[in-house]
Amino acid sequence: MEMRERYDNAKLYLTEALKEASIYVNGDIARLSTKEVTGRINEAIGRLVQTVYHKLSYIDTAMSEADIRKMFRSTNQFSLTLEGGTEPNSHALDELQGFIAMNSRSHMKASMKTVKDRFMKAPYGYVEDDIHWLVARLFKRGDVAFTVNGAAVSLNNKSDEEIISFITKKAFVEKLLMEERVRVSDKDKKAVRDVMKEVFHTASSAEDEDAIMSNFQRYAQNTYNEIEKLEVYYKQYQYPGKKVLAAGKKLMLAVIQIQSAMELFATVSKMRDDFMDFAEDYNPVKAFFAGEQQQIFMRALDMLAIYDDSKTYIVDSVLEDIVA
Repeated sequence: MEMRERYDNAKLYLTEALKEASIYVNGDIARLSTKEVTGRINEAIGRLVQTVYHKLSYIDTAMSEADIRKMFRSTNQFSLTLEGGTEPNSHALDELQGFIAMNSRSHMKASMKTVKDRFMKAPYGYVEDDIHWLVARLFKRGDVAFTVNGAAVSLNNKSDEEIISFITKKAFVEKLLMEERVRVSDKDKKAVRDVMKEVFHTASSAEDEDAIMSNFQRYAQNTYNEIEKLEVYYKQYQYPGKKVLAAGKKLMLAVIQIQSAMELFATVSKMRDDFMDFAEDYNPVKAFFAGEQQQIFMRALDMLAIYDDSKTYIVDSVLEDIVA
């Protein structure tokens, strides 16, 4: 009983003392709005968090891995906005983008570990889910580029699930590297669209660089396959246009193998005239094999072959002049 009484008295005296005690937050006396002990301590802790982690408020919307998956499933640009039309966590996105850009200007790539080490400490105090979503959003938005084990990562060469794993799994915390993504110039975009129109007879309405790259490479692969089918004809006969097909095949192969959007746009822009020349020469070759010309030419070659085999016995000077 005596022990319990002493305990109760100590608790009472301590509670009364805390009601009147001066509480310091980050070295300054806190002007608290309540006398109740629990309320005073909670308010003081809250102010301490606001002072030490003064950029924690940049996370205005909590996100999870489910939100990342939803973002990647979206066919258009991620459309979630807060009241007033701003993007969720926009200030946090700006901070992270600025940090990655600063590293890029110093010719360094930021690993996921580097990003977490910086943004989980003061003055940020973000949790892992926050950071994963911020990184995913910058990637999906096209503001940062990824490499894993030295290889470029894009939506064209990796699935959504693979990219999400790179972002969220601990196994890739030091393997996933980020750098500022350099935007493709309007000049290079126009060159790619012009080539698509003239060579593939299609127009790209997409603005996303990865989407344009994906479409371009798909059409290039189709054209490459088409050329290979036409090349079969040349195994028996010396049809015209063989050099055109060889040049076109080389062009298509050059762009199919490219891994980064920046490189593809630059390559196509640089080789724009070559693509245009190919388009001009390729259409007649396709038309040749699609119509009756190929059959007529084949019969003519057969006739010439018969003549070559028999010309020793031919004494018709008019015929000889025609063949010559």
